[in-house]
Amino acid sequence: MHSGQAFANPREAHIGVAKVPDERLDRLADLYHPKKLTHASVEYVDLGANWPGSSERKRFHRHLRNVDALAHVVRAFDDPSIPHVGPVDPLRDIKKR
Repeated sequence: MHSGQAFANPREAHIGVAKVPDERLDRLADLYHPKKLTHASVEYVDLGANWPGSSERKRFHRHLRNVDALAHVVRAFDDPSIPHVGPVDPLRDIKKR
């Protein structure tokens, strides 16, 4: 998923889910034998930074309404296999927000 096609539309929300295993929950399940065991999971919504038009901003804000937290991820590395516009400058990118 590191090809340019994976990031073909930066204005699209990319959703990922990470399961969160917990050894404490597993130990409790071994003791009490519940009918069902559900580990926590975290859903991530990756929104690209390029949303210039006002109609597109409305779509961007619709995505943000449903989140519990925001994380500003800043690129601080060069990798030709991952597209990037212009020079990599994390301090500049932080100041833009």
